[in-house]
Amino acid sequence: MKKLVILILLFSSFFGFEQDEFFVRLHYITYKNSDAKDVIEHEKKYWSKVHKANIDSGSKIAWDMWEVQAPKEEGHTTFVYAHLEPINHPGMLGVNPQDVFSKDEWSSANKLRPKRVRSRGIETVYKGGFVPAAGQKPTKFVVLNFMAVGQVNVLNAERPEEIGVLSENQEETLSNKKYLEYPHDNEGDEMWSKIVYEEIDLSEKFNHPLYFPKDGLYKSERKSMWRTIKDAILDGRVNKIYNDANPNFSELFDKETYIKRLENREGPEVVPLKSMDIVSYKIKGIWYVDKRIGEMRFRILGIMPRGKDMNNLDNDEPVDLFWLWYKDLRPILHEVFVFDDTNNASRITFDQILTSRRFTSRIYAVDNVFNDRPVDQYVDDPFMQLIESERIKNLIRDFEHDLWSD
Repeated sequence: MKKLVILILLFSSFFGFEQDEFFVRLHYITYKNSDAKDVIEHEKKYWSKVHKANIDSGSKIAWDMWEVQAPKEEGHTTFVYAHLEPINHPGMLGVNPQDVFSKDEWSSANKLRPKRVRSRGIETVYKGGFVPAAGQKPTKFVVLNFMAVGQVNVLNAERPEEIGVLSENQEETLSNKKYLEYPHDNEGDEMWSKIVYEEIDLSEKFNHPLYFPKDGLYKSERKSMWRTIKDAILDGRVNKIYNDANPNFSELFDKETYIKRLENREGPEVVPLKSMDIVSYKIKGIWYVDKRIGEMRFRILGIMPRGKDMNNLDNDEPVDLFWLWYKDLRPILHEVFVFDDTNNASRITFDQILTSRRFTSRIYAVDNVFNDRPVDQYVDDPFMQLIESERIKNLIRDFEHDLWSD
């Protein structure tokens, strides 16, 4: 029961070239039938300019837009956007879409985004070129034959190739899932709060779900959190990148600055920042007590990856890359399910891991009167820094406990 998808070509720049091997990114987006015509017009008028700019910059080899003909979903139309990228550096950051459009055009180009019913992606490596036989025109129809990578449908599989293929019920259940919005909290109900800065060390075994797998090892059903974040920046879904030196999110990086944090272009080949180059994530969060319901809660405000210095490849010390506002990331991190090696039936997303605090971390700073100085500025010994981190954790935990103690 491999899944067959029949597509009809709408726009293409695939045909007429040949390469031995390249990276393919397929992006499936579903709309209501009433919006399908507008989607095609928007692709012609706006987004084709972005694709062309990416091809001209070398970050993309070619692109396609297809419409799914079978299987058809009643009342809905699914488009497949296919992007071909160089095999040596898949996911290389391309042009910023905002640089291609004027302010008014940017607003118009994104007006259909809220009308998406669902969105998902697939990534793979393709061998062989898209060149039609001599004397033939490029095909107008394509059949995709694929199956998902994952430990689903194991019990009901009639044959080995059916393992990993989502059933119709599973697809419907998973595609309709939406992350839980943060509840609205009135400022007057916040009786106590403490802003903390933590670091999630990806070398810790408990944090490995945020680190693995390696780039390109699996299709998009399994990819690392860094690859998920990088893809969102590449696609323009996350376009506000904040200065790593300013955790208050008041200073945005320009495109040239954050591109230098993602890849090195000084040599003969572009060197991208890969998942294996990320060593940790720093998070800024707030613990607070809601007096209305008598409960202590935690909310992530921002997240910052730390990894290899792409401006100095000889430097082995990891550097802070940039801050990202976590609310901008939540819908993206909720799209990707994390592989659980203790329970292959588990279907948990990166967003659920972070918001439910299913990670280990150390506190390296809290808001304080000394210009929010970090722990390592007043504690020199690394071991004692860990002790100080635990002391701060205990203070927060004891505060909640003492609220209900006699």
